[in-house]
Amino acid sequence: MVNGAWMAHAEEPIVTRHRIRDSLSTPDLRGAFDYWVSVRGDHRLPSRADIRPEDVTGLLPKLFLLERTADGTDFEFRLAGTGLRSVYGVEPTHRPVHSLFHPAIADRLVAGYWDVLDHHKIEYLELTLYPPSTAINEAAGPVAAQYSYRRLLMPLASDHQTADMLLGCVEAYLLPPTEADVAALLRESAEFTITADVEAL
Repeated sequence: MVNGAWMAHAEEPIVTRHRIRDSLSTPDLRGAFDYWVSVRGDHRLPSRADIRPEDVTGLLPKLFLLERTADGTDFEFRLAGTGLRSVYGVEPTHRPVHSLFHPAIADRLVAGYWDVLDHHKIEYLELTLYPPSTAINEAAGPVAAQYSYRRLLMPLASDHQTADMLLGCVEAYLLPPTEADVAALLRESAEFTITADVEAL
């Protein structure tokens, strides 16, 4: 803490016992992880109430909160930073994940959400999408990706014990030219690759 504010890019990074930090590829993803560790303290998990927006102003555009939908079949964005509109092509706040992605991708992402929530894990994921209906095989030759993002997901618990919400940070590094193109690609393309690194707490 510096003058009551946590520094996302402190000169001396927080040293943790978590292997997954070494996988995080950008300063903001590492900053989000270090902040989660700092507010966790001695608790099993940090809570939503521990997250102070004024402490992470530089990260806010890339942060989001996810919670289960009322029927328990999906997750929706409780809050989403201003930068996430360009990542998803629409304002994601209060939208379920299955409304943003092709079902094949949404099912994979939601399975990861449940794993993080139910088993108290941290997940780092890289998602790459290709043009819809493109066969990715040797006969077709190499296909250029049209969308890629990196995302970190961490559990939160209102009682510091049992996870009931997810905190995430996302960074896109390849996007179609317009938000409309982004939204259409996410909904229409089932051609994707995902690589993930998961660490149990």
